[in-house]
Amino acid sequence: MGLEGKTDAELTGLRNGLVEAIKGKGGKAGNLSLIRELNWPEDQYWDVRDLLVDAGTLLLGRGKGGSVRLIEADNQLSDTASGEAGVNNQDGNEYPDEASLYEPMAKCLREHWSKSNRYRDCIVEITARQGRRDTGGRWSRPDITIVGLSVFTYLPGRYLDVSTFEVKPANAIDITCVYESLAHRRGATRAFVLLHVPNQDNIGELLDEICVEAKRYGVGVITAQDPNDFATWDDIVEAQRFEPSPERLNDFIASQVSEGAKQGILQWLK
Repeated sequence: MGLEGKTDAELTGLRNGLVEAIKGKGGKAGNLSLIRELNWPEDQYWDVRDLLVDAGTLLLGRGKGGSVRLIEADNQLSDTASGEAGVNNQDGNEYPDEASLYEPMAKCLREHWSKSNRYRDCIVEITARQGRRDTGGRWSRPDITIVGLSVFTYLPGRYLDVSTFEVKPANAIDITCVYESLAHRRGATRAFVLLHVPNQDNIGELLDEICVEAKRYGVGVITAQDPNDFATWDDIVEAQRFEPSPERLNDFIASQVSEGAKQGILQWLK
């Protein structure tokens, strides 16, 4: 049965119903208890749950039968820090917004970061600029994506890495960047937060909080004092490498990178 034949209004009602049920349990609940409480067919529950996970509303958790957690419940832990949201823009700031950071950061990632990660070859794309193309819902679109090819001396075959970067300018840094990056990792091997931090003293406490949360979820944190100068970049938190299912990895590449990049990847794998 699932969600076949449901109208947009019905789907919205189902999504809202599941969110409210989880809120009623303090923002976290087991899958089986939610199925019983909602009295839904199991396939309907799983489909609605997956829609909310894909939209960046829920995180999956452990427990008997598995569990889910509202991302906004995690965000409440840092309301004060989020309200202060980084550093006020200064007059003459060369990078006043997120879009102004994409090109210089992508250039440094391509010319320097990729070499530090020993990629034999790589493709770096600004994936934030995809217009109205559907890429999978809220928080599904990384700002920058790197597809890297690695070859190791004593191991057979070629290894494909997909790393995503959530970029934040100095005047828009808050802890939600970790959850945005985490949403990207469902189809990538590594996820990073890439922050423009001209003066780390200005956001010391907030940066500490971001790092604690990033370590909790395996998200990497990189700060850049000067987006154009890789010597000023600092890997503060190392990203854990994850192995998404081949299907998710394939779908991520299919939906996020350009046709030219896809052709380049196919050439690597021949």
